[in-house]
Amino acid sequence: MKQTIYLLIILPLLILITKPLGSTRACGWGPEEIFYGYSFFDPAMTHQPDYSPLFMSFDRFYDLSWTEDDFKHRDNITEWQEFYNGKPSKEDIAHIVYKESADHLIEAKKLVEKEGNNLPENLKQNSLIQYWQQKKMTSPICYLVYAKQLEPQVTQEYDYWEEPEKDIALMEKLIGEGIERYDASKNQFLKMRYGYQVVRLAHYAGKMDDCIRFHDEMVEPLKAKVNSQIYFWSLGHKAGALKSLGKTIEAAYLFSRVFEECPAKRIPSWLSFSIKSDQEWASCLALCQSEAEKSNLYFMRAINPVSQVIEEMQSIYAIDPQSEKLDILLAREINKLEYDFFGWEYDFEMPLKTSYNGQSKEEALDYLKELRSFVASLNREKKVKNQELWSIAEGYLAFMENDFNSASQTFEKIAYNHKEKSIARYAELFQWVVSVSQVRKISLDTEKRIWDELEKIQFEDDTHELREKANRYMQNVFARRYKLQNDLGKAFLCTRDLDLLYIRPSLELAEDMLSWLNELDKRSPNDFETFLLGKLGSGDRKEIVKEIIGTMHLKEGNINEAIAVFEQISPEIRKTLPYFKIGGDPFKAQIVDCLDCETDEPGAYDKLSFAQKIQSLIKEAADKPEKAAQNYFQVGTAFYNMTYFGHAWSAAGYFRSGSSWYAVGADEDHWAYEDLTHINLDMEAAESWYQKSLDANEGERELAAQTTYMAAKCEQNRFFLAGYNHDEHLEIKMDQYRSRFDQLIDNYSDTDYYQKVIKECHYLDTYKWIRDN
Repeated sequence: MKQTIYLLIILPLLILITKPLGSTRACGWGPEEIFYGYSFFDPAMTHQPDYSPLFMSFDRFYDLSWTEDDFKHRDNITEWQEFYNGKPSKEDIAHIVYKESADHLIEAKKLVEKEGNNLPENLKQNSLIQYWQQKKMTSPICYLVYAKQLEPQVTQEYDYWEEPEKDIALMEKLIGEGIERYDASKNQFLKMRYGYQVVRLAHYAGKMDDCIRFHDEMVEPLKAKVNSQIYFWSLGHKAGALKSLGKTIEAAYLFSRVFEECPAKRIPSWLSFSIKSDQEWASCLALCQSEAEKSNLYFMRAINPVSQVIEEMQSIYAIDPQSEKLDILLAREINKLEYDFFGWEYDFEMPLKTSYNGQSKEEALDYLKELRSFVASLNREKKVKNQELWSIAEGYLAFMENDFNSASQTFEKIAYNHKEKSIARYAELFQWVVSVSQVRKISLDTEKRIWDELEKIQFEDDTHELREKANRYMQNVFARRYKLQNDLGKAFLCTRDLDLLYIRPSLELAEDMLSWLNELDKRSPNDFETFLLGKLGSGDRKEIVKEIIGTMHLKEGNINEAIAVFEQISPEIRKTLPYFKIGGDPFKAQIVDCLDCETDEPGAYDKLSFAQKIQSLIKEAADKPEKAAQNYFQVGTAFYNMTYFGHAWSAAGYFRSGSSWYAVGADEDHWAYEDLTHINLDMEAAESWYQKSLDANEGERELAAQTTYMAAKCEQNRFFLAGYNHDEHLEIKMDQYRSRFDQLIDNYSDTDYYQKVIKECHYLDTYKWIRDN
């Protein structure tokens, strides 16, 4: 039994790692940011919904709906409805069987026997209870009361770290009662269910020999008389008991029978199936009573994530070329290869890369070629049942191997010649994916052609996710091409929206986006451009982008340019822009920095008036030298408060988080590093204006002390930004980043401002103590 490790991350249930694309304005990742990869080969093309738990998925091993009550109870409710000649509704049966209490059922029995009338009015309207009344039927009620009484003993919720406590005495009593009811029951349908409950009780009570015996003596003889899934539920418990007793070969064989015959128990049966050697495998095969049973064993081994599946498929094909299990395995293998190549590492470039981040893809490429050759050989023989599926699979594998001509020819033939609409639609989709993957340069005509082709594909209602996936694939491919063409605005909007534009603003990006918007004033946007425009919202898009451009100019210290851009926005629109107002006083100097100080207070400034005030302070200082020191101090404070450390940070950006602090001084591999590239950390501008204030100061010692202290804060922040270690580098970096503290202590300790700041700034107080001692 050969095995190979695919380039997948294998955990017990094949949990696959996900990678977020980017942050949102909230504190965590939103669902839209979770990207698993691209999978266009839909396993639903196999037309085998009962095997959907085994469809390969990027984010889970099996379909979650198969763990939900609606599915787990489906077959049992159907059998109960057939038992009642189809009269009560399935919804009413499900409510009584799975949700109603034993006490209410006891009252229902009294109602049927006309010995009581205490049943709630809503239950009297239940069609099953009405059926019982009509038929004067009480035996099913007695069974359900018994089943509900034993349920707590076999469905206990418990901590995984400790074994649940069991009331063995009660379980033994219930087993005895079940045997008595089994012997007394004349109805074979109920008799099998009593037998099953006894088997289940014995299993959970740890009485494995009894569990096996009860199944063989009570349930097995009824198999020929009652066609019920309950038989396989009981057989599963017998298999579990055999496994507990070390009889793994017989247990594996029985689990394979449950797997084959009982869809509701398919996943637990597969998880319990265990063959550990070639010798055990041969022994298990020997227990099979037909070639079909052997085929099922090969199938169960093939769905193991580390199996060499082509070998198993060849064995199944040799037994039964028409086996539908071959279709399931084919879809799974293609989906696994999609994860290998189109997972979150995929860069939307064809041909496919042979490695990502140093991890080789050569093994997956070799397997891709091997699988394509195998599929082609079976297509030539034309023995498989779902020939269309295998034909379209051959074309898709050709696409993955970058043989676009062969792929296109295959898809075109299927799309235009196949009678089954769903397969034809998939062929159209795959043809479109090939076309998108081959795009190298995007023009307006390319945009229109690709978008129109996608719009023409008639997706079925149950394949709407493929439509969304195709749209996203196109956008990602286009984003890569736009970026290479330096169409930064369109590249951004392909994978981002306005919220992300605020979080990751860029002057170059915003200017390119504005250029594109200006171009659209001269012509009508095509449908794809209209789609992209929607990501900018429905408001004044150009004004929004202009506001971002002006904000980035403020961040870069380009005051005149910022004013020029802001003035292009009408006063009426400026009032409606969400981030144009600045909270608090951006010209106020704080002794101790505070993340949110004053930002929530109503402010007198917006970004335009703020920039204009800076401009006027600088001009006035040039015209009136006697005001230069004070004006330059205010300008320095404005530039300081625009940084990450100041309370007017919103003047130069849209996003600040305390978590960003963890990346300060870190390298590019740090998880929060990207935030720093979009945050204003420039200390040099503020410090240079503070120095100009000191140079222009003519004896105003209180102002000089305050200016020196603010310059010292700039120096301190540069110390943090350079990266530091409190234990190892404090002394080494002290001289380099403490000159302003020294000036403050040596020259201004007699000022009122110094006396105030030494009380509030513990860092300064500590430094003075270290220096003096």
